[in-house]
Amino acid sequence: MIAMTAAVALSEQILDENGEALVLMELEPMNRVWTILSDAAGEERRSKGIVVDPKDQTWVQLEGTVLRESISERRKFWFALISRAANALDAGSVSILAWLWEREGGLDERKAKAYDMKLKAVDEIPRLDDTLREKMRNKIKEQAAAEGVSFKEEGFVAPSTEESGDGVPNWEIEELKSITDGHILLRKPADGQPWSWKVDPYKSLPRLGTDAMHPALLAMGAHKLRLKMFQGRDRANLLHDTLGAEFTLDAEDQIEISSIELLLDQLAGTPLRVEDEVARLALVTSKSCDKVMKTCKEIGPLASQLLQSERGQKAADAIREAGSVTDEARELLLEQVHEIGQV
Repeated sequence: MIAMTAAVALSEQILDENGEALVLMELEPMNRVWTILSDAAGEERRSKGIVVDPKDQTWVQLEGTVLRESISERRKFWFALISRAANALDAGSVSILAWLWEREGGLDERKAKAYDMKLKAVDEIPRLDDTLREKMRNKIKEQAAAEGVSFKEEGFVAPSTEESGDGVPNWEIEELKSITDGHILLRKPADGQPWSWKVDPYKSLPRLGTDAMHPALLAMGAHKLRLKMFQGRDRANLLHDTLGAEFTLDAEDQIEISSIELLLDQLAGTPLRVEDEVARLALVTSKSCDKVMKTCKEIGPLASQLLQSERGQKAADAIREAGSVTDEARELLLEQVHEIGQV
């Protein structure tokens, strides 16, 4: 905890000196400290005859995620460190990239509780025909079985209901997503392949707004792309449609969500420059996007190819000089993407 706090303090000094700092940390030590503190505080309260609020152990459903109900004190503790990421307009920036290893059994337990709550909601629907009610219950059981959650007379049973071993409980990780800048997964590679990060905006409650984005990314419409991603996912979920179905996102460009999602992959330990991110945005927003991305599962090599071209180098120079993407630089990039798509 001392080392983590010191790292953030050093990065804040760099911020004050108009520098940019990135802090990488694993948050499991912080979780262990919280557990010790909360156990001690609970013991002290019990010794004084203070009754523990039963809501502390109550599970509630929030937009599809099952969480513990009483979480305010825990959030204050975590927020004291995590909220110190900053992007000052007249100074530098502090970025915090933190991760947690998930404890085995936690997700299975949360899934079982979520399906129990869905069954209870069906049972509480008034004036519903018994046949239709049973059909709805069977549908829920089928969905649970597809996720490996079995059903017995007493309810849904997770494969492992005991959270044990190293790591952090799944439900606590879910809570933490709501006070961090997004949901970043460290993805284990296939044999011989490098580790990579995967950002999943659909599973987080990100606080990032346009004020936290680089002007060059705003000029390329990064904030609009994120909104399109959510709209595409919502349509797919609610209408049982394909993700990024035709004629649902852009009347002119027909941007495919699957192409936009390629932006979220990044090799672990390889920070992207602003011009790298702009090149990726140019690839997925181009009218030639479908041709360029048709056979490509990784966007990194294509972005490098784009920046190594004569037009790409001019655009990168313009970004470094102006701190943004000029109309001319944007057109140069899109022209080069079109040429790549013709090859």
